[in-house]
Amino acid sequence: MDGLEKVSIFAKLSKQHVENLRKLAKKEKFNKDTTIFFQDDRSDALYVVISGAVKVFQTADDGKERVLNTLGAGEIFGELGLLDASGRSASVATLEPTEVLTITNEDLRALVKASPEVLWLIVEALCERVRQLSTETLDLSFRDVPYRILRVLITATTKHGQVTDSGTLVSIDAKTLAASVNCGVDQAMRVLRRLGERGLLRVDERHVIVPDVPALTRALEYEES
Repeated sequence: MDGLEKVSIFAKLSKQHVENLRKLAKKEKFNKDTTIFFQDDRSDALYVVISGAVKVFQTADDGKERVLNTLGAGEIFGELGLLDASGRSASVATLEPTEVLTITNEDLRALVKASPEVLWLIVEALCERVRQLSTETLDLSFRDVPYRILRVLITATTKHGQVTDSGTLVSIDAKTLAASVNCGVDQAMRVLRRLGERGLLRVDERHVIVPDVPALTRALEYEES
């Protein structure tokens, strides 16, 4: 199952509308470390992550990369591409082998042509999503670096962590974490080292292994208090 019915911006659609949209959508597979689209590319489609994980990032004029988010199965990116054809505001690349469902602007137009009410239902859901993201971003901006790193780690673990015999493995490294929370790589490494000393995680090249996710969550609650 592709999980299309669980996508937030389609939550207000009827089962029949979702099924009609599913018939128009296409599946694509990407290898690890593959860029799905670049910043400023023409925006013309929404992507739903079926399996795997991706990072959303921006590249500054000096070449530095800032990771805005990491996304796992059931999450979406490029949603504004359903409504306009402006340039992409960020790039998206895979963190591991990933399969996505692609819904183009043309697909949506075909559905709206048959069922005009669909457009307004999607716009309402998009507005709710933007408000939620804005609130979360504002909240994070007032937190210190350890809290922000813990928040990113827990979110990534919950979204696309792979359960192994030694714990939950997440495809993320210090550079990506630093870019996600807007701090230096050395600072991110120090935080990871301290968390490692407390037995909350282990760093393995481009991965973080979390032996006990609830314990990591309790650490975030402690930072929050």
